[in-house]
Amino acid sequence: METLRYLLLLVAVLMGGGTIASGQIALSGTVMTDSGEPAAFANVILTPVADTTRVLDAGLVDMTGHYALKKQRQGRYLVTISLVGYRTLREEVLLRTASVGAGTDVVCDFVLIADVEQIEGVVCEAAMSFSSSIGRSIRFRAKTASGPIPPSI
Repeated sequence: METLRYLLLLVAVLMGGGTIASGQIALSGTVMTDSGEPAAFANVILTPVADTTRVLDAGLVDMTGHYALKKQRQGRYLVTISLVGYRTLREEVLLRTASVGAGTDVVCDFVLIADVEQIEGVVCEAAMSFSSSIGRSIRFRAKTASGPIPPSI
């Protein structure tokens, strides 16, 4: 009888302890814009804080504003979220389980701030000239509201 109790305890520890021992934690949540709309198709990138050039996982925000990244080990990570027309958001997150019996998911919600930058309009003019010895040539001149753009650009 005592052997059976130890065997059941061993099975319970092996089955339930795998997740706790590995410390794998999923990161998910929502990304919204400052106007309250889902930030659909925003890029979400997870990197270690110590080496931000090493991408551990990346994904896109769906149409409802939800994202989900793969499970990672406990630790500090940098979440970078970018979307055209919005400021890139870089936020450090700590992935850890609160206690032995806690779940293995961390929920982080983010809000992107609009970043509208006005640029000058560009006007392109074209002229076509023909030369019998060279063939056909095309010249372009571009200018902005503040003046012409140098030909070297």
